Amino acid sequence: MTSDRVPVGINFRRVLETISAQIYDTPMAFLRENVRNAVDALRMYHAEIPHHADAVSVSIEITYSTVRITDSGVGMSRDELQGLFWTIGASGKNTPFARQAGCVGHFGVGGFANFGVCRTLTVTAKRLGHDGWKSKVSIDEIPAPGVPEVVYSRSEAAAPHGTVVEAELTSAPQLDELRTYLASFVRFVPEPIRFNGQLISQTPLAKEDGIAYGVPEEFDVKGTKFEGALGYDREKTPVIKLTSGDHAGGVGGVLRFASGMLEVFKRGFKLCSTTAFSTLGIQGRLESDALQPTAGRDSLSAPSQQFVADLVQTLELAVARAIVKDSDLISANPRIVSFAVANLGIESVGPMQLKLADGTDTSLQGIRDEVTEKSTQVYFGRAGDRDVLQILQASGNLIVPLSGDAHWPVRAAVVPLKTVWREVIRRPDPNQGTLYRFVDFRTGVSCRGRIRG
Repeated sequence: MTSDRVPVGINFRRVLETISAQIYDTPMAFLRENVRNAVDALRMYHAEIPHHADAVSVSIEITYSTVRITDSGVGMSRDELQGLFWTIGASGKNTPFARQAGCVGHFGVGGFANFGVCRTLTVTAKRLGHDGWKSKVSIDEIPAPGVPEVVYSRSEAAAPHGTVVEAELTSAPQLDELRTYLASFVRFVPEPIRFNGQLISQTPLAKEDGIAYGVPEEFDVKGTKFEGALGYDREKTPVIKLTSGDHAGGVGGVLRFASGMLEVFKRGFKLCSTTAFSTLGIQGRLESDALQPTAGRDSLSAPSQQFVADLVQTLELAVARAIVKDSDLISANPRIVSFAVANLGIESVGPMQLKLADGTDTSLQGIRDEVTEKSTQVYFGRAGDRDVLQILQASGNLIVPLSGDAHWPVRAAVVPLKTVWREVIRRPDPNQGTLYRFVDFRTGVSCRGRIRG
């Protein structure tokens, strides 16, 4: 019995449309990813040939629908052009050497993904010690049922070393929009990058902010070690400055514990803007070699998202430990109370200062001592309910009026005490004054009272 071997058929143009639509679906994505490759090429060049002192740079030139990206990086030989750039799934940067060099990307998407936004792609490259080569593919020449061919010819246009990527886009981009978008990704890249002659990189990632930071504390998140120094801004919002210290890993940036967006970077190149869960909120800039983007997208890989979440949680715990030692900081950051109670224990928020209904200053620990030693009943309610709170106080109870911002965090703090904490809830009753409900958190039992207007 004989059997036939038949090669698998492929509609390359259809596959290409699918791949490119998921990766480089806009001129912005095309430019971002190719400039990232250019920056990686500069770093590979310095890592491979450290004794060469010649300057390296990236330039982007756009005229109507033609985009030209030139770098003076490591370049490619003809074999590398074919085996790395024009081969789907291949990558020369997913190696320990490339990671040590500071390469941002590591995926092997390949040059064909660029055809999501361009019709013709020409890549000219030259590596030191090799001949220069020009390669070109046009989407109009790609056969539907077959595999495309890359046209090669000798060229020294990228001499003495480097790569030139030239694309004819399907439509002319908006230059100002494209410049602004790209600058947001490369403004902290240490290498010079120019957009139509304008420098858009080399801004320091961390600048002087006038905050007095404390002694750095060492942290370890999933094996990535770094140091963080804590300080506070004028509103007493915690701010932490991150550095690598004596450790590898490239951790850096400044994080402010308030609601906002978190920008994440790798060696100065922005990967994306994201959010991370935090009780206090988190915003600012975070840089780490542990971060990886998704293929062709301005988003983080799943492991990187988890790393960011673990890092924020670790830092927030350190911030909570510092804040609960200072009553002024607790008052300025009331949302930390519930987090501290859940993670550090009820005793951690003892220093929190409160003002009783009669104007007396006390602390959560002082109230707890009062309850323990004298079995005093304690009520707390919103500061606007002073009429009923004063009546309750006149009956010998301990009364704690709270502002709206502090109400729920303090409630979370006092519930675990298992004492006679009661919440006063106002209910309007036009005919018979004001009706109140008092909830005993220990038993869940509520009772009612009335004050006639």
